Amino acid sequence: MTIWLIAALVVAVVGLPAAIYRVATGTGPQRLVGLQFAGVAGLMIVIALALAVGQSSYLIVAVVLALLSATGLLVFTRLLAVDAHDAGDQPESDHG
Repeated sequence: MTIWLIAALVVAVVGLPAAIYRVATGTGPQRLVGLQFAGVAGLMIVIALALAVGQSSYLIVAVVLALLSATGLLVFTRLLAVDAHDAGDQPESDHG
């Protein structure tokens, strides 16, 4: 077992469950942080596995994952901003 396989296993066992927990619980921004953490953990796993098997061509998967993760962050941030803006537009009820 190479050091890269051990690194991928450690990240998969420690990092991914923590990220999944954060995505499953918490507020919208906390879930977004968990999603980004899961993307980073997945990226590290892919890079470690590519280095472990000695196939540098597998690193293109890591590049695509990084680009999609960054794009997803922008999309979800935009959606969270719209939700926060809409929550402030609630009409106040008159109790008087």
